Amino acid sequence: STVVVVFRTFRLFRTVKIFSNFKPLRKIMNVLVSSMKQTAFLNILVLLYLLCASLVGMQLFGFAWGTEPTTLRASYETFWKSIIISFQLMTLDGWVDIMVHTVRTTSYAAAFYFIVA
Repeated sequence: STVVVVFRTFRLFRTVKIFSNFKPLRKIMNVLVSSMKQTAFLNILVLLYLLCASLVGMQLFGFAWGTEPTTLRASYETFWKSIIISFQLMTLDGWVDIMVHTVRTTSYAAAFYFIVA
């Protein structure tokens, strides 16, 4: 088992070798790294918003999600699951299903949270 892990680690070094051999790929990686440095504060703000939105969602809807059966994988019951929901809301991926389920388990006032957040 540990031998397999060692060989997988060596496979990871192959990708590093690819970056060193191809100059265009190295140039793309350098641009990506420099853009990450330039947008570091924006990334921190987005992360803080994600954490705050998930904590507010847990406080508002964490109690109600366990009462009705659902096909949704995420919930507001735990912190990590609420981060997944907040990320879905940020990316607008399936947010309507989450909103409908939350409105069904709480009230129509919950829709305001999803529109504002």
